[in-house]
Amino acid sequence: MSSDIQFETFLLVSYKKFSILVIKTSDLQKIYQEEIQFSNDSNQINLDELNFFLDNNILKIEKILKNFIKNIYLIIDFNNFFPVKISLKKNNFGNKLSLNSLSNTLNEAKDLCSKTLGEKKIVHFIIENYVIDEKHFSYLPKNINCKNFSLDLKFICLSSDLSKSFEQTLKRYQISIKQVVSFDYIKEFIDKDDIDIHNLSKIIVKGSFENEVLIVNKRIKKQGFFEKFFNFFS
Repeated sequence: MSSDIQFETFLLVSYKKFSILVIKTSDLQKIYQEEIQFSNDSNQINLDELNFFLDNNILKIEKILKNFIKNIYLIIDFNNFFPVKISLKKNNFGNKLSLNSLSNTLNEAKDLCSKTLGEKKIVHFIIENYVIDEKHFSYLPKNINCKNFSLDLKFICLSSDLSKSFEQTLKRYQISIKQVVSFDYIKEFIDKDDIDIHNLSKIIVKGSFENEVLIVNKRIKKQGFFEKFFNFFS
């Protein structure tokens, strides 16, 4: 099974709704969308219902695409996320603030957070504030020399057990999770009157999170450091 269509797949999971969407990456238009809403008075995800929903849609999608879904963006809309904030200060000895000096600090912060949290998964890693020689910036200035700098960082985390349960569910369809996304975090970047899975997907694909550090497992060729969506290699 093969096709020239380039696509991304998104699964939104909440206590009272499941929604799946496939978009064409070239123009972000919908290829397929299906949604189911149901009554649920508990704060638990019914994995049997999720399996039923996926059973009814995965094969349909793959027939339309003439291709297999290999990975998926999982958008989670419930209150199991929790934030962790830390600040780190470093000497820069009057040197230019560089990708290397910042990356080392981010790496240190991520390792510190991972060791502290234990069985928790870091879902979003955000630089909330830069303090460069006692001056505050909401973004990283270009070509700046400084004696010292500090970063105010926020981690949005999720239980590893919950993450693994979704991984196991999708593994039944030979699908891996490309990225876990917090619905509450992403909706900050969308007009509150126009929040739906299609608009969420467009924001995710465009990478419109100005100070988020994207943790990925493999190195990508030459990307500018001053892009809106930072890439940080674990």
